[in-house]
Amino acid sequence: MLVSRTPAGAAAEFNKRLADLDIKITCVFAGFEGESYADIPTVKRTVGLMPRETRSASYERAKKRLPISLRELGVDVVGIHLGFVPHEKSDPEYREMLDNHSD
Repeated sequence: MLVSRTPAGAAAEFNKRLADLDIKITCVFAGFEGESYADIPTVKRTVGLMPRETRSASYERAKKRLPISLRELGVDVVGIHLGFVPHEKSDPEYREMLDNHSD
């Protein structure tokens, strides 16, 4: 089996290519299945952790996969687009985001 056919092998190969190019990854950006930046209403409906319909699945997937990716790439910073967070702190969706994802 080729080394790059395993997650660890692919990461090692990728890291070597980056080192050869003198490039260092400083942040891994989390994206979620089904996100679309086609227009503002679509972004609001599909992007980040705010959409209620996909929030739990996206959050759990990120919690499970990001530590592995970070470890394999040697990165300790994660970027994430939360989505359209309500401006008003009294908005129920604002509270939901804080209450459900503060761990």
